[in-house]
Amino acid sequence: MISSKQNAADSDEICKKDEGKLAYIPNKAALEVVMALMDASGDSGVAYVGYTKFDANNLDIQGTGHLQSWYVWDSGQPGGTDQECIGVFDYTRKWHDYYCTQDTIAVCSTPFVPTTVPTTEITTDLSTTESTTVVTTEATTVIDTTTCHCDCDDSPSFDIYPVVNITEELQAQLDTLRKETKVNEEMLSSTIRKRTSVRDPRPSSAYVGYLGIGLLTLIFGGIFVLDLPRVIIVFKTLF
Repeated sequence: MISSKQNAADSDEICKKDEGKLAYIPNKAALEVVMALMDASGDSGVAYVGYTKFDANNLDIQGTGHLQSWYVWDSGQPGGTDQECIGVFDYTRKWHDYYCTQDTIAVCSTPFVPTTVPTTEITTDLSTTESTTVVTTEATTVIDTTTCHCDCDDSPSFDIYPVVNITEELQAQLDTLRKETKVNEEMLSSTIRKRTSVRDPRPSSAYVGYLGIGLLTLIFGGIFVLDLPRVIIVFKTLF
């Protein structure tokens, strides 16, 4: 967690000093870990994470050119086309697009590593009366929004579709980090803010308060004035 405020590029450079990058958040579990880090640090606002906008439906992961279509936009987001960087907002726990030049806090993680599909071997036996042809194809793919199509002559065509998953090792690290960063929800700044009355300096707020005081005074004062003659009679009988 970077508590100091700087632009996106400077934040990424700070992450690199610890052999990291701005945070990679592939799913809801990873987002919960990031939000727990922000809550534990006490920092508030929008924090840079490792994404930039690629198109209407995809985000570029840590500037690698690999795309992600999972995100949790906040209401009214994404905004302007010139707001290229992405941040998470601690109050709504959702994503905002942000000007990359703005100074704000940031969250780091280990660098994104493209998922590799295990090598696949396809052997085709095309037999004739005179010869036998064996075609072996090996393919490796990474997360992308396009499909890889093989148009090799005299061989069967196949498609390798993009795979988005989370490895068991990364899931174990996330589970461990979640346990280590678990905090008392009653002590979170978001919980405290819900129970704290914030000062409102607007004159209109003061006028509303004065009006409320006046109405209460008028109501209870009217009741007292109506009962005043009876109070006087009671006092005369007693004394």
